[in-house]
Amino acid sequence: MTEEKASGFDRKLIQEMWKLSDNITIGGAEELDRYLTTMITGNDLERQIDLFDEALQTACRRSLQNTNKGHKNGKKKTVPWWTDGLTTKHKQVNACRRLYQRTKNDEVLREYRKQK
Repeated sequence: MTEEKASGFDRKLIQEMWKLSDNITIGGAEELDRYLTTMITGNDLERQIDLFDEALQTACRRSLQNTNKGHKNGKKKTVPWWTDGLTTKHKQVNACRRLYQRTKNDEVLREYRKQK
């Protein structure tokens, strides 16, 4: 993670924590730490953990975008000549190939599956 992304993540996490903590004051990390310390000592420990989890996930989604480096815009390029029939045939061929590869003891059956 680059330094720029890390600092952006920190900022977004602090913003999300202030939003979810029902406190209007937006301050720095130290103020947030003091506020959360007082909140955690109360009886709502489970609620505070859930809020932190939600804030952490939101900050991750907002700052660390999932990029698919193999494909632009996360979509595969399709070719115009590939049809549903070819997909079906491809699956059938792969199934026959797997059967052939698993047949090891019976030479007659193996030869039959090889020819098929």
